Amino acid sequence: MSARRSSGPIHVTLSERDMLLAHVQPSDALDEVFRQARVTGPLVSLDLDEPELDEFMACLEQTANSAQHDDAMDRLGETFRRINAGLSGTVDPGWHMLRPACIRAIYTPKQGQYLAFILAYTRLHRRAG
Repeated sequence: MSARRSSGPIHVTLSERDMLLAHVQPSDALDEVFRQARVTGPLVSLDLDEPELDEFMACLEQTANSAQHDDAMDRLGETFRRINAGLSGTVDPGWHMLRPACIRAIYTPKQGQYLAFILAYTRLHRRAG
């Protein structure tokens, strides 16, 4: 692992948290970390001291490398690389905190059409229904 510097809370999305908790071994390894977390919208904020951060990152890396599902391995690996890059200073220091807030929503083209219609209707009539 590379050297890390503390830069405030670590942010993960709710889906990243859920995927991590679904694949981590032992299953209760991160219970205390997430028990202390703050959830704000789609983000989970983790205020970790240095030993907790090291333990969290080691657990995240191990889980990303050993998850039984390819999608979980890819997503957890990306989460690990994103957080590690932000902590090691190889990217803009705030990037690891901002990136989860702007995650692209995954919608089908048909869902996108419905959402565009709802948005246009709401703006035009200033109400939802």
